[in-house]
Amino acid sequence: MFHKYKTLILGALVLALVVPSVASAALVNCNAGACTYCDLLDMAQNILDFVVKYVLFTGGVIFIMWGGFDMIMSGGDSKKYQAGVTRIKATLIGIIIAFSAWFIVNTVLNILAVDETGQSMNIVWDKIDCNQITPESSFGNSKKSGTNVITE
Repeated sequence: MFHKYKTLILGALVLALVVPSVASAALVNCNAGACTYCDLLDMAQNILDFVVKYVLFTGGVIFIMWGGFDMIMSGGDSKKYQAGVTRIKATLIGIIIAFSAWFIVNTVLNILAVDETGQSMNIVWDKIDCNQITPESSFGNSKKSGTNVITE
């Protein structure tokens, strides 16, 4: 009977852990309803942070715990024990693949991004900083004022 409700219990556990911490975070932070290009970049940063912090880490921990629980509750059944081992291995391989992809992209970008003198520009591609946006790179004829873009 427990096996029948295992997915439901696991889903409720994920929601109980993730929803309270995410509910207070805003996806888009526009000042008085006037959204700018910088706000769009902030939204992309919020989505990236959510995926890395909550989906990858929380999901990985839950699946490793689920595999360990299967191993403990196998009761001597080698198929159930092996299913738990397989779940843990698959989770660890998935996490390694995700971080390897992150590392490869970061390395390739830093190798390819060089200035006129041939020095590496040390790109931080996973953090968006709107203070680096110049008026020429924004839409239209605009000036940068703090975090707001004022269009003339």
